[in-house]
Amino acid sequence: MIDQPGWVIRLQPARTDLIQSSPRVHDKVVQLLALYRSPTADWTVPPPCRIEVLSESPLHVGFGSGTQLGMALAQALSLIAGESRVSPEQLARRVSRGKRSALGMHGFHRGGLLVESGKSTVEGVGTLVSRLDFPPSWRILLLRPREKEGLSGTEEIKAFSRLEPMSVATTGDLCRVVLMELLPAVQNVDFQSASESIHEFGRKVGEYFAPIQGGVFSDPQMQRVYELLRRSGVQGICQSSWGPVAAVICRNEDHAAEILARLQSAGEDLLHTVAAPLNSGAALEFPGILSPSVEFDTEEANDVGQ
Repeated sequence: MIDQPGWVIRLQPARTDLIQSSPRVHDKVVQLLALYRSPTADWTVPPPCRIEVLSESPLHVGFGSGTQLGMALAQALSLIAGESRVSPEQLARRVSRGKRSALGMHGFHRGGLLVESGKSTVEGVGTLVSRLDFPPSWRILLLRPREKEGLSGTEEIKAFSRLEPMSVATTGDLCRVVLMELLPAVQNVDFQSASESIHEFGRKVGEYFAPIQGGVFSDPQMQRVYELLRRSGVQGICQSSWGPVAAVICRNEDHAAEILARLQSAGEDLLHTVAAPLNSGAALEFPGILSPSVEFDTEEANDVGQ
Protein backbone atom coordinates (compact mmCIF):
# COMPACT_ATOMS: atom_id res chain seq x y z
CA MET A 1 0.00 0.00 0.00
CA ILE A 2 1.17 3.53 -0.80
CA ASP A 3 0.42 7.00 0.57
CA GLN A 4 -0.63 8.51 -2.78
CA PRO A 5 -2.67 8.79 -4.88
CA GLY A 6 -5.62 8.21 -2.59
CA TRP A 7 -9.15 9.20 -1.66
CA VAL A 8 -10.32 11.72 0.89
CA ILE A 9 -14.08 11.70 1.42
CA ARG A 10 -16.29 13.55 3.89
CA LEU A 11 -19.79 12.44 4.92
CA GLN A 12 -22.47 14.03 7.03
CA PRO A 13 -26.19 13.32 7.44
CA ALA A 14 -28.48 15.37 5.18
CA ARG A 15 -32.12 15.64 4.12
CA THR A 16 -31.39 13.88 0.83
CA ASP A 17 -28.37 12.20 -0.72
CA LEU A 18 -26.05 14.76 -2.30
CA ILE A 19 -22.76 13.87 -4.00
CA GLN A 20 -20.07 16.47 -4.71
CA SER A 21 -17.30 15.15 -6.94
CA SER A 22 -16.09 15.07 -10.53
CA PRO A 23 -18.66 13.68 -13.00
CA ARG A 24 -16.86 10.37 -13.45
CA VAL A 25 -16.42 9.72 -9.75
CA HIS A 26 -20.02 10.84 -9.18
CA ASP A 27 -21.27 7.89 -11.22
CA LYS A 28 -19.03 5.52 -9.28
CA VAL A 29 -20.27 6.83 -5.92
CA VAL A 30 -23.89 6.52 -7.09
CA GLN A 31 -23.23 2.89 -8.01
CA LEU A 32 -21.59 2.10 -4.66
CA LEU A 33 -24.30 3.92 -2.73
CA ALA A 34 -26.98 1.90 -4.50
CA LEU A 35 -25.22 -1.32 -3.53
CA TYR A 36 -24.98 -0.22 0.09
CA ARG A 37 -28.65 0.76 0.18
CA SER A 38 -29.76 -2.52 -1.40
CA PRO A 39 -33.37 -3.49 -0.57
CA THR A 40 -32.03 -6.91 0.45
CA ALA A 41 -29.43 -5.46 2.85
CA ASP A 42 -29.04 -7.40 6.10
CA TRP A 43 -27.21 -4.50 7.76
CA THR A 44 -28.30 -1.10 9.09
CA VAL A 45 -28.97 1.22 6.15
CA PRO A 46 -27.73 4.77 6.85
CA PRO A 47 -29.82 7.93 6.55
CA PRO A 48 -29.40 10.25 3.53
CA CYS A 49 -25.93 11.78 3.37
CA ARG A 50 -23.97 14.59 1.85
CA ILE A 51 -20.88 12.95 0.32
CA GLU A 52 -17.94 15.15 -0.65
CA VAL A 53 -14.99 13.67 -2.54
CA LEU A 54 -12.16 16.01 -1.55
CA SER A 55 -9.31 14.08 -3.18
CA GLU A 56 -9.53 11.55 -6.00
CA SER A 57 -7.41 8.65 -7.22
CA PRO A 58 -7.42 7.78 -10.97
CA LEU A 59 -9.71 4.89 -11.84
CA HIS A 60 -8.86 1.89 -14.05
CA VAL A 61 -5.11 2.48 -14.35
CA GLY A 62 -3.79 -0.18 -11.95
CA PHE A 63 -4.07 1.51 -8.55
CA GLY A 64 -6.98 -0.54 -7.23
CA SER A 65 -8.76 2.79 -6.75
CA GLY A 66 -12.29 1.44 -7.06
CA THR A 67 -11.80 -0.91 -4.13
CA GLN A 68 -10.34 1.82 -1.92
CA LEU A 69 -13.22 4.17 -2.73
CA GLY A 70 -15.74 1.42 -2.05
CA MET A 71 -14.14 0.48 1.27
CA ALA A 72 -13.87 4.12 2.37
CA LEU A 73 -17.49 4.82 1.50
CA ALA A 74 -18.70 1.63 3.19
CA GLN A 75 -16.72 2.45 6.34
CA ALA A 76 -18.13 5.98 6.48
CA LEU A 77 -21.71 4.84 5.80
CA SER A 78 -21.50 2.21 8.55
CA LEU A 79 -20.45 4.89 11.03
CA ILE A 80 -23.20 7.26 9.88
CA ALA A 81 -25.64 4.37 10.50
CA GLY A 82 -24.40 4.06 14.09
CA GLU A 83 -22.26 0.93 13.68
CA SER A 84 -18.87 1.08 15.37
CA ARG A 85 -17.16 -2.25 14.69
CA VAL A 86 -17.59 -3.80 11.25
CA SER A 87 -15.05 -6.20 9.75
CA PRO A 88 -13.34 -5.42 6.42
CA GLU A 89 -14.97 -8.54 4.94
CA GLN A 90 -18.42 -7.24 5.83
CA LEU A 91 -17.69 -3.78 4.44
CA ALA A 92 -16.38 -5.26 1.19
CA ARG A 93 -19.47 -7.43 0.78
CA ARG A 94 -21.77 -4.42 1.17
CA VAL A 95 -20.20 -2.68 -1.86
CA SER A 96 -19.43 -5.86 -3.83
CA ARG A 97 -15.64 -5.67 -3.56
CA GLY A 98 -13.04 -8.39 -2.98
CA LYS A 99 -14.68 -10.95 -5.24
CA ARG A 100 -11.52 -11.68 -7.26
CA SER A 101 -8.75 -10.31 -5.06
CA ALA A 102 -8.95 -9.27 -1.42
CA LEU A 103 -5.62 -7.43 -1.31
CA GLY A 104 -7.28 -4.02 -1.54
CA MET A 105 -9.67 -4.92 1.25
CA HIS A 106 -6.86 -6.11 3.52
CA GLY A 107 -4.74 -3.11 2.54
CA PHE A 108 -7.49 -0.68 3.51
CA HIS A 109 -7.51 -2.31 6.94
CA ARG A 110 -3.81 -2.89 7.54
CA GLY A 111 -1.52 -1.10 5.09
CA GLY A 112 1.95 -2.50 4.45
CA LEU A 113 3.19 -5.24 2.12
CA LEU A 114 0.50 -7.91 1.90
CA VAL A 115 0.41 -11.48 0.62
CA GLU A 116 -2.93 -13.15 -0.06
CA SER A 117 -3.28 -16.90 -0.58
CA GLY A 118 -6.39 -16.73 -2.78
CA LYS A 119 -9.93 -17.95 -2.19
CA SER A 120 -10.72 -21.34 -0.65
CA THR A 121 -14.41 -21.12 -1.62
CA VAL A 122 -16.24 -19.47 -4.50
CA GLU A 123 -18.18 -17.15 -2.19
CA GLY A 124 -15.28 -16.48 0.18
CA VAL A 125 -12.57 -13.82 0.12
CA GLY A 126 -8.84 -14.28 -0.22
CA THR A 127 -7.01 -15.06 3.02
CA LEU A 128 -4.26 -12.73 4.19
CA VAL A 129 -1.26 -14.94 5.01
CA SER A 130 1.49 -12.37 5.52
CA ARG A 131 1.87 -8.69 6.25
CA LEU A 132 5.12 -6.75 6.68
CA ASP A 133 5.97 -3.09 7.08
CA PHE A 134 7.61 -1.90 3.87
CA PRO A 135 10.90 -0.02 4.55
CA PRO A 136 9.74 3.57 5.15
CA SER A 137 12.72 5.20 3.39
CA TRP A 138 12.08 3.32 0.13
CA ARG A 139 9.95 4.99 -2.50
CA ILE A 140 7.71 3.76 -5.31
CA LEU A 141 7.94 5.74 -8.54
CA LEU A 142 4.64 5.38 -10.39
CA LEU A 143 4.72 5.95 -14.14
CA ARG A 144 1.88 5.92 -16.65
CA PRO A 145 1.15 7.22 -20.13
CA ARG A 146 -1.29 10.06 -20.57
CA GLU A 147 -4.95 9.30 -21.29
CA LYS A 148 -4.63 5.52 -21.23
CA GLU A 149 -6.53 3.04 -19.06
CA GLY A 150 -6.37 -0.66 -18.29
CA LEU A 151 -9.15 -3.21 -18.48
CA SER A 152 -12.08 -3.00 -16.10
CA GLY A 153 -15.70 -4.05 -15.72
CA THR A 154 -17.15 -6.23 -18.47
CA GLU A 155 -13.99 -6.09 -20.57
CA GLU A 156 -11.93 -7.37 -17.65
CA ILE A 157 -14.37 -10.23 -17.06
CA LYS A 158 -14.14 -11.17 -20.75
CA ALA A 159 -10.34 -11.04 -20.62
CA PHE A 160 -10.19 -13.44 -17.66
CA SER A 161 -12.55 -15.83 -19.44
CA ARG A 162 -10.14 -15.99 -22.40
CA LEU A 163 -7.10 -16.84 -20.28
CA GLU A 164 -5.95 -20.40 -19.76
CA PRO A 165 -5.69 -21.38 -16.08
CA MET A 166 -2.29 -20.53 -14.65
CA SER A 167 -0.08 -23.61 -14.64
CA VAL A 168 1.02 -25.30 -11.44
CA ALA A 169 4.64 -24.59 -12.43
CA THR A 170 4.03 -20.85 -12.80
CA THR A 171 2.07 -20.70 -9.56
CA GLY A 172 4.90 -22.52 -7.81
CA ASP A 173 7.48 -20.10 -9.23
CA LEU A 174 5.48 -17.10 -8.02
CA CYS A 175 5.09 -18.60 -4.54
CA ARG A 176 8.85 -19.24 -4.41
CA VAL A 177 9.65 -15.65 -5.41
CA VAL A 178 7.31 -14.19 -2.79
CA LEU A 179 8.00 -16.50 0.14
CA MET A 180 11.70 -17.23 -0.34
CA GLU A 181 12.94 -14.00 -1.94
CA LEU A 182 10.66 -10.96 -1.62
CA LEU A 183 9.46 -11.29 1.97
CA PRO A 184 12.92 -12.05 3.42
CA ALA A 185 14.43 -9.18 1.42
CA VAL A 186 11.84 -6.70 2.70
CA GLN A 187 12.18 -7.94 6.28
CA ASN A 188 15.98 -7.57 6.06
CA VAL A 189 15.72 -4.19 4.25
CA ASP A 190 17.74 -5.68 1.37
CA PHE A 191 16.93 -3.27 -1.46
CA GLN A 192 18.88 -5.14 -4.15
CA SER A 193 17.18 -8.49 -3.53
CA ALA A 194 13.75 -6.95 -3.06
CA SER A 195 14.05 -5.09 -6.38
CA GLU A 196 15.05 -8.21 -8.31
CA SER A 197 12.30 -10.32 -6.75
CA ILE A 198 9.64 -7.69 -7.54
CA HIS A 199 10.91 -7.59 -11.12
CA GLU A 200 10.87 -11.37 -11.42
CA PHE A 201 7.36 -11.63 -10.02
CA GLY A 202 6.09 -8.90 -12.35
CA ARG A 203 7.76 -10.45 -15.39
CA LYS A 204 6.28 -13.89 -14.75
CA VAL A 205 2.78 -12.51 -14.20
CA GLY A 206 3.14 -10.28 -17.27
CA GLU A 207 4.09 -13.27 -19.40
CA TYR A 208 0.95 -15.06 -18.24
CA PHE A 209 -1.26 -12.08 -19.20
CA ALA A 210 0.65 -11.36 -22.42
CA PRO A 211 -1.87 -13.16 -24.71
CA ILE A 212 -4.52 -10.67 -23.58
CA GLN A 213 -2.57 -7.47 -23.09
CA GLY A 214 -0.10 -7.88 -25.96
CA GLY A 215 3.11 -8.28 -23.95
CA VAL A 216 4.56 -8.22 -20.46
CA PHE A 217 3.33 -4.61 -20.31
CA SER A 218 -0.08 -3.60 -21.64
CA ASP A 219 1.12 -0.33 -23.19
CA PRO A 220 3.91 -0.08 -25.81
CA GLN A 221 5.31 3.09 -24.23
CA MET A 222 5.61 1.39 -20.86
CA GLN A 223 7.35 -1.58 -22.48
CA ARG A 224 9.85 0.87 -23.98
CA VAL A 225 10.33 2.58 -20.62
CA TYR A 226 10.89 -0.80 -18.97
CA GLU A 227 13.60 -1.73 -21.46
CA LEU A 228 15.29 1.66 -21.13
CA LEU A 229 15.39 1.46 -17.34
CA ARG A 230 16.63 -2.13 -17.24
CA ARG A 231 19.46 -1.25 -19.64
CA SER A 232 20.47 1.60 -17.34
CA GLY A 233 20.66 -0.67 -14.30
CA VAL A 234 17.24 -0.11 -12.71
CA GLN A 235 16.03 -3.44 -11.39
CA GLY A 236 12.71 -3.29 -9.55
CA ILE A 237 10.15 -2.40 -12.20
CA CYS A 238 6.82 -4.10 -12.90
CA GLN A 239 3.28 -3.41 -14.09
CA SER A 240 0.45 -3.00 -11.58
CA SER A 241 -2.65 -5.06 -12.34
CA TRP A 242 -3.78 -4.51 -15.98
CA GLY A 243 -1.74 -1.32 -16.08
CA PRO A 244 -0.86 0.90 -17.69
CA VAL A 245 0.81 2.01 -14.43
CA ALA A 246 4.34 0.74 -13.90
CA ALA A 247 5.92 0.82 -10.45
CA VAL A 248 9.66 1.30 -9.88
CA ILE A 249 11.10 0.54 -6.45
CA CYS A 250 13.61 3.24 -5.42
CA ARG A 251 16.08 3.48 -2.54
CA ASN A 252 14.88 6.96 -1.52
CA GLU A 253 13.57 10.27 -2.86
CA ASP A 254 16.88 11.13 -4.56
CA HIS A 255 17.00 7.79 -6.36
CA ALA A 256 13.43 8.33 -7.63
CA ALA A 257 14.39 11.81 -8.87
CA GLU A 258 17.43 10.38 -10.70
CA ILE A 259 15.33 7.77 -12.49
CA LEU A 260 12.69 10.32 -13.44
CA ALA A 261 15.34 12.70 -14.80
CA ARG A 262 16.77 9.84 -16.88
CA LEU A 263 13.39 9.20 -18.45
CA GLN A 264 12.74 12.86 -19.13
CA SER A 265 16.15 13.26 -20.80
CA ALA A 266 15.22 10.31 -23.03
CA GLY A 267 12.11 12.21 -24.16
CA GLU A 268 9.52 10.08 -22.36
CA ASP A 269 6.40 12.10 -21.56
CA LEU A 270 4.78 10.37 -18.58
CA LEU A 271 2.51 11.13 -15.68
CA HIS A 272 4.42 10.33 -12.50
CA THR A 273 4.06 10.16 -8.74
CA VAL A 274 6.68 9.42 -6.09
CA ALA A 275 4.83 7.53 -3.37
CA ALA A 276 5.95 6.46 0.09
CA PRO A 277 4.96 3.13 1.66
CA LEU A 278 1.79 3.26 3.74
CA ASN A 279 2.21 0.94 6.70
CA SER A 280 -1.09 1.75 8.39
CA GLY A 281 -4.75 1.39 7.54
CA ALA A 282 -7.15 4.07 6.38
CA ALA A 283 -7.44 7.11 8.64
CA LEU A 284 -10.65 8.37 10.20
CA GLU A 285 -11.08 11.97 11.31
CA PHE A 286 -13.95 13.18 13.47
CA PRO A 287 -14.58 16.74 14.74
CA GLY A 288 -11.73 17.35 17.15
CA ILE A 289 -10.52 13.72 17.00
CA LEU A 290 -7.99 12.02 14.73
CA SER A 291 -7.80 8.24 14.60
CA PRO A 292 -4.62 6.84 12.97
CA SER A 293 -6.43 3.85 11.54
CA VAL A 294 -9.84 2.30 11.20
CA GLU A 295 -10.98 0.29 14.23
CA PHE A 296 -12.22 -3.12 13.15
CA ASP A 297 -13.29 -6.24 14.96
CA THR A 298 -9.88 -7.88 14.67
CA GLU A 299 -11.17 -11.39 15.37
CA GLU A 300 -13.60 -11.19 12.44
CA ALA A 301 -10.98 -9.41 10.32
CA ASN A 302 -8.60 -12.40 10.42
CA ASP A 303 -5.88 -10.33 12.03
CA VAL A 304 -2.52 -12.07 11.62
CA GLY A 305 -0.34 -9.94 13.89
CA GLN A 306 1.78 -6.84 13.45
